[in-house]
Amino acid sequence: MADSFYIRSINPEGYHKIHYRQFGDPNNDNILVCVHGLTRNAHDFDHIANALSDVYRVISLDLPGRGKSDWFNNKSLYRYYQYRSDIHTLITHLRVDKVDYLGTSLGGTIAIMMAGKENHPFRKIIFNDISPFIDPKLLDAIAQGTGATPMFNSKNEIKNYLKSRYAAFGNLDDEHWDHIAEYTTGQKVNGKYRLAYDPAISYSLIDELGKSGMNIWDHWEKIDAPSLVVHGIHSVVLSHDDAKRMHETGPKADILRIEDAGHAPPLMCDEHIAKVREWLLK
Repeated sequence: MADSFYIRSINPEGYHKIHYRQFGDPNNDNILVCVHGLTRNAHDFDHIANALSDVYRVISLDLPGRGKSDWFNNKSLYRYYQYRSDIHTLITHLRVDKVDYLGTSLGGTIAIMMAGKENHPFRKIIFNDISPFIDPKLLDAIAQGTGATPMFNSKNEIKNYLKSRYAAFGNLDDEHWDHIAEYTTGQKVNGKYRLAYDPAISYSLIDELGKSGMNIWDHWEKIDAPSLVVHGIHSVVLSHDDAKRMHETGPKADILRIEDAGHAPPLMCDEHIAKVREWLLK
């Protein structure tokens, strides 16, 4: 079971609420912070958080524009600097000096940017299927897909849509897809369901990165925390060459290959959770 909380975070135009879920002993200072991908939310980590809650206090948050966190009226605020600020605010709120960190896709990019700085707050970091380099053509495709605003008559329609859109998640059980659909379903608008994120979340990121895409290898090479890269071997985001480079440079990350997944492994299956747990506790 998890408890839900809200904190107030600052942005250039005021304040906004950040929602997070907490699993395990609330007095446990051994904390794992989990940060989701671009269109996802805190519930993506429910399975792994429950499995690790005997040894960690697991914190999973909704970034702004997702889940139960506030949406920005000024859509240009959906930027990396804002997400870094929100995560810093959360860790400060938890009143610990260091945390372990699991970041999927966007969540992993944020960690690369933060962990390459002096006095970063991370002990161990798991980068789930993200590279320090993303081709601009891929960013454009992501923006177009994310900016669409489909509406649905039922949650079952949403489930079928998500099974197609996120087919690269791999061979998930029907229970996993039910879970994903339940928490990707947003409010009803004019009698139809929308998805549980602001369609504008991608465009300011594209604007921030520019036409050259993302290249933050210089940040990667400064990371000193023990690191694990989870690589969906069919990923269109993390290439085999980039995974190899992440193993050979910077923190010289260990690599966990997920054979049946692309971008990004959801880490909901018992086998994958067990491998992540083993790495965290070694």
